[in-house]
Amino acid sequence: MLEILLNIIKASDSDVAVCGYIQGEEDSHNWKTKSSSLETRIYKGKDFVRKCILENNHRCWLLCDKLYKREVFAKIRLPEGRIYEDSGTMYRLLYNTDKVINCNSVLYYYFENCDSTVNKQFSLKRLDILIFIQEMIEFFT
Repeated sequence: MLEILLNIIKASDSDVAVCGYIQGEEDSHNWKTKSSSLETRIYKGKDFVRKCILENNHRCWLLCDKLYKREVFAKIRLPEGRIYEDSGTMYRLLYNTDKVINCNSVLYYYFENCDSTVNKQFSLKRLDILIFIQEMIEFFT
């Protein structure tokens, strides 16, 4: 994944490269996938965020399936001590980039840990998402 996305970023002079991914549990998931042809599309950051919102594509708000130029994180940091920090940060990162290149190929395999914080029984920490939603509303208004 890293080499392919790195080449895509360099060739397109993009700030962020996004790829497809498969998510599952190790024991119950078939991790094999046929790789489709490598199709890419370049967006302005604002247009990519708009596309994600209009398509209600929650995958856009994940950090794991992307490769970033270091400069993207120059002014924006992940919040400490909260869960859902990727959802609370990605829209700002992407919105403030000049170019996002979206690659249709599955290049990342995400192992879902059943014992992770977000998969455990309810806790007040899960309400962190409400803080991020409020911040997102304020950002776009």
